[in-house]
Amino acid sequence: MDHRSGSSRPYPRHIPPNTSLSVDSVTITDGIAEVALGESILALPDAQRGLLAAQIAFTLKQVGGVKGVVIKVNQQPYRVAWSRPEQPGHFG
Repeated sequence: MDHRSGSSRPYPRHIPPNTSLSVDSVTITDGIAEVALGESILALPDAQRGLLAAQIAFTLKQVGGVKGVVIKVNQQPYRVAWSRPEQPGHFG
């Protein structure tokens, strides 16, 4: 179980169980990590979609050199309620 440093509470997880990510699903070019996800996540409620995007972006920005994250589903930007209209699918 993942735990916050010094805390007995587990990290919240916003990625649905049974979600998988293959090694070639994430590429990094010029500091931007691009994540390709399956369409099953499109069925998530808006609030969970936003939390999922935030969790992925936060996690990938821990990797040295990653300045931003682009999430795509079926080659299309992954949209959440709070994403910037001029850059849909871009987080961080």
